[in-house]
Amino acid sequence: MRITFVNIVNSSAALFLAGIALLSCAQKDRRSSGSKVNDRVQSTVASPASQSREPGPNEADLEAAPEDDWPRPLQNKINDKSFGHLLCESGPQAVAKSAKANLDNVFKVACNKNSPTKMLAQLFSSAYSGSNEPAVKTIYFNVNDYFITHFTYGYAVKAKLSSPAKFSGLPIYDTLGKGVSSGDSRVYIRKTSERSFPGRGVVTEINLDYDLPYAEGSALYDKRSTQMNTYLLNEATQDINITVEHLLNPESNKIYHTSNSLIIGVKGDQGETYLVYIVELILTNRFDPNRVQRTLSELAKRVQETVYQVSQSAE
Repeated sequence: MRITFVNIVNSSAALFLAGIALLSCAQKDRRSSGSKVNDRVQSTVASPASQSREPGPNEADLEAAPEDDWPRPLQNKINDKSFGHLLCESGPQAVAKSAKANLDNVFKVACNKNSPTKMLAQLFSSAYSGSNEPAVKTIYFNVNDYFITHFTYGYAVKAKLSSPAKFSGLPIYDTLGKGVSSGDSRVYIRKTSERSFPGRGVVTEINLDYDLPYAEGSALYDKRSTQMNTYLLNEATQDINITVEHLLNPESNKIYHTSNSLIIGVKGDQGETYLVYIVELILTNRFDPNRVQRTLSELAKRVQETVYQVSQSAE
């Protein structure tokens, strides 16, 4: 059989076109798969699904609290503007300008338009101060038919810090990096980098690695990397700031779709600092959501104790 140059060219072209077709199909499948995950996540966030384990937050708790019922530290003022209004007006604006992540959901827990919510007041009132039991408030917990879990919770610490500006300097990751435990559950939170004034209004930028190797005695793979950014809300005062946290490399994380948190730091009237945490997690690949909820809640109590204990020796 005689093989001509034309035969070779035609065969090569056919193989090339076939390869392009296969690559196109593969890319389409990947896009389709990613789109399906996003659609399923959005359906979970938008409305309760058939496997909802717990109702969403009471709408009344997300209403604006009367100003007289605000936590006392949020009633303090700078340039005739209360810290409560400063938080709810300038906080979302500062985060939006940095364009690092969408923190709308956590801000909606803390603020209703320009005023603090009743939920935020509840978190302040339950702050751990060393003499009471650490408390974690489940704000929202929902699981859909695809085992996509949307979990939002909050807690607070009354820390021995003369200013919230000193929070980022606390050596809490020296302890959290070695691991904290609750029963048969354990988490490691390690600081991997830190930068001061990296730009876009950020005062401090910290990158963290989370590793949750055991949940109630069961081994599991649960890792994520996040970035925390601290913002001043008014350059004339360091008595109030916010720190926001978002997930790094979400496209390559097979467990977490979202890992957002808002930490509100505000100076109290007796030389202490309130640190209020609101955490939103969306997990896309967990068949044991109830155990994960219990584990994260219990470990958050140990984190409260760690923050309080470290702050005791910081000043």
